[in-house]
Amino acid sequence: MKTIISILLQLLIFQGFVYSQNKWVLEKKENGISVYTRYAEGLEIKEFRAVMTVKSNVNSIEKILDDYKKYPKWQENLTKIEIVKKISAKKIYLHFFTDIGWPIDNRDVVSLMMKKTSNDRKIITYKYRSVPNYIPRTKNYLRIKKTTGFWKIEKKENGRVKVIYQFIANPGGSIPTWLINTFLIDGPFKTMSNLKKMI
Repeated sequence: MKTIISILLQLLIFQGFVYSQNKWVLEKKENGISVYTRYAEGLEIKEFRAVMTVKSNVNSIEKILDDYKKYPKWQENLTKIEIVKKISAKKIYLHFFTDIGWPIDNRDVVSLMMKKTSNDRKIITYKYRSVPNYIPRTKNYLRIKKTTGFWKIEKKENGRVKVIYQFIANPGGSIPTWLINTFLIDGPFKTMSNLKKMI
């Protein structure tokens, strides 16, 4: 009986440890924008979540997020974007090109974007997942193989909208983990700041 209790206690402690490891940690809060990070299960790389609530409406922010070709004007480190194939307004293959700067090689990522709108149009979500082999590799770019995330806009009371920007990516190559994790705070913050100015 004592052995069973001991095992149960160990399992509870372990579950509590895993839960605490996966909790979001607030890394930066400024100008109404909060950036959180957490370690993804089984990986040494963190994912980020940037959140802000703005005075606007869902339709206005939707128009900005639907205008993919203008993403490089406000998304940090994004230099170019191409529409590879448009299946419908809600299903599009996109090709992103990034330039973080020396000493990191330029990266590109091919993603499938799936847009979902709630029946009452109070919530719109843009989900992304990488499809690295959908098109041939691009010369002078290192293809990011694994990335997933989303943009989510949600109508709130008093003419306000909550915006969530959450992603995780394994950029590949020889970038130190600590350097990857540093970009997960300033990059999302600058992107959200730029979006806020456009709203």
